[in-house]
Amino acid sequence: MKSIEITPSEWEVMRVLWANGDLGSSDIVQVLQKKKEWKPTTTKTLLSRLVGKELVETKGSGNRYIYRAKIAESDAWDSAARDLFGFVCSQDRAKKIARLIGARELSHEDITHLEVALLEAKKASVDEIACDCFKGQCSCHLQEP
Repeated sequence: MKSIEITPSEWEVMRVLWANGDLGSSDIVQVLQKKKEWKPTTTKTLLSRLVGKELVETKGSGNRYIYRAKIAESDAWDSAARDLFGFVCSQDRAKKIARLIGARELSHEDITHLEVALLEAKKASVDEIACDCFKGQCSCHLQEP
């Protein structure tokens, strides 16, 4: 699957569209001004970039445009996770996931979701994960006998 490249600022705009569906630029500006100190032109520039990347589509409505996300939030997240973990030795991924879990506060319900996901993953688990790095990219080669 092709990587979906979204900058941190573009994520902010996409989150508004995913949460609210079809919106005009003034509606998006209004939501983001509560969180960011962006000028309306900043938000409109980000919308234009997202349209150019074909991640957002526009539809004319009178004298204004309505914006709609063309990709699902889950697809964007899956792509970001693939990209992020592509930088990590396959033998270290579980440690990095554990660090992610410890980096933020989680509710009891969150923990239950993670436990269910781990039980599902355990069904397909293997005895050993091979290193997928070139020698010198990780410390695996230092641990070999």
